[in-house]
Amino acid sequence: MDEKVVVGIVIKEDKVLIVRRKKGEGDLLWQFPGGTVEQGETFEEAVIRELREETGIRVSIKEKLGERIHPYTKKYMAYFGCEYIDGELHISDADLDQVEWVDKNKLEQYFTTSIYEAAAEYLQK
Repeated sequence: MDEKVVVGIVIKEDKVLIVRRKKGEGDLLWQFPGGTVEQGETFEEAVIRELREETGIRVSIKEKLGERIHPYTKKYMAYFGCEYIDGELHISDADLDQVEWVDKNKLEQYFTTSIYEAAAEYLQK
């Protein structure tokens, strides 16, 4: 079975959580946090675990935003809108070199590709 990846879009006040990989996939360095779904895990469980493992924060799922095959990586992606619960933001993943809360209206300064349409709509709510 092909790898399935989950993505959590976390908004806290007017800021959104993004992470930067040490080694990008092509031009992709900055992204929303997430990762691979492990065997026996639901997408929702994977989002909650991945966010905790990567950034040290706890979240709850607000809604599923959609699924797609990523146009650049060709991976199957499932996107979720998440609510920040608690935790101090820090790097907890060896593949990351930066985690940031950024103004959601300034994402284009970080992202080198277009944002998935359903995620962009969620960010505008």
